[in-house]
Amino acid sequence: MTSIVSSSSAMPVNAENKIETTKFGVDFVLEHMRRVSGNADLRAENLDGIGVVDITGGSAFFARVLRVSFQWNDSQIEPKSVVLKIPTGIPDDLFGPDGFPEFLSDLVPRVKTIASTVQSEEETKKIEDSDHVYLAIAHTREVQFYKDFANRANGLRLPVFYYGFEYSRSHDRGVLIMEDLSRFSTTVNILPGLNNAQIEALIDELARLATLSWSDRSWVAPMIENPAEDQEEFLQQMRNISLELQKLDARFESLLEKMAPLYTSGHMKMSSYKEDKYGFPAALVHGDLWTPNVLWRLDENGEVSSELGAVIDWQSVHAGNPLEDFGRLLVLNTTSAYRRANHDRLLQLYIAKLREYGDGESPIHERNIEQAYKAAMPFVTMFIGFGVPMYCNMPSVVRQDPEHKGADTVEILDRTLCFFEEVIEAYGL
Repeated sequence: MTSIVSSSSAMPVNAENKIETTKFGVDFVLEHMRRVSGNADLRAENLDGIGVVDITGGSAFFARVLRVSFQWNDSQIEPKSVVLKIPTGIPDDLFGPDGFPEFLSDLVPRVKTIASTVQSEEETKKIEDSDHVYLAIAHTREVQFYKDFANRANGLRLPVFYYGFEYSRSHDRGVLIMEDLSRFSTTVNILPGLNNAQIEALIDELARLATLSWSDRSWVAPMIENPAEDQEEFLQQMRNISLELQKLDARFESLLEKMAPLYTSGHMKMSSYKEDKYGFPAALVHGDLWTPNVLWRLDENGEVSSELGAVIDWQSVHAGNPLEDFGRLLVLNTTSAYRRANHDRLLQLYIAKLREYGDGESPIHERNIEQAYKAAMPFVTMFIGFGVPMYCNMPSVVRQDPEHKGADTVEILDRTLCFFEEVIEAYGL
């Protein structure tokens, strides 16, 4: 779902020109690209024109992602494009031409008005503080993550990070400027999902991330946490939206009732924390590991490969239980049959990779990994139950045409239901 917001045809460019639909000047972007890359040719006087394309793709909740293409006067100048990620509210086209589902009516009027432009005093007063606080925290966390871990020889698959600035309702300068990987990489849909080679590549990456986060603890103290006073309201919102599942499939009614005791701040803290738990230190957790946030390299024929390009969208990054990412990866992005057949093997692979990147040692091992995974299950449950009712209404996830919607819906509900059954069994509910 790519929409063109500015013509990509060449047009004269001055250093003061603003990139269309944003407040950011061309020279501002090029200055930060020069600073990081060391390429002195990245200047406005070397440009014949620029193009701007929205590549958000219909699956981003709190950002617009723009590809800015450069028409250089010398074809040898690189890069040919860059990405601007601009924090904002939920886009109007997220749920297709039918608009927002009715069950989001209590939530959407607030989050939709989170602005990428400065609000008037009167408008600002009408907007819930908590929504702005969330977006400010999420964007700041992502900027912090890239500052701490990008542009380093640490093995993580990340885009080059050029610049980041905080989001605030009082200004419109919130942005991330990053390498454009879309020329050589792409995402896949969660339906049908990831293949075995891709799953194993991501488990390798998760092991790198955890090991790196254990070797250098300087990131832990500055990591911003969600305000404790908002947790109960957030949990109630997640619980309310999860109840929509029973309207899609009556079998969810009894499951959701049994899982109600899991919707507590105590269960959230089993995944999100900064202290040691389960026999190992808190690790970096991506927190939103689904296919739109994973880029795969294209092969020589332009087909999607199993070579990981990058993991992106770190707005939900936090300190805590890395088995949360393991659970989110498998539950949402693979069939329940694959997950159940390969769960134990993939846990062992994860341990092996942790030892590989930890010089033969790992604080997560055969004696505590099942405990850690069980502890992560409630947090995974909350986000799956919260997300799937929305995904069923998102054309970028579940195709909405009559030919495909039924089968797509059945598949994503099966993944959800089978996991819920396992959670109920694990917790004796």
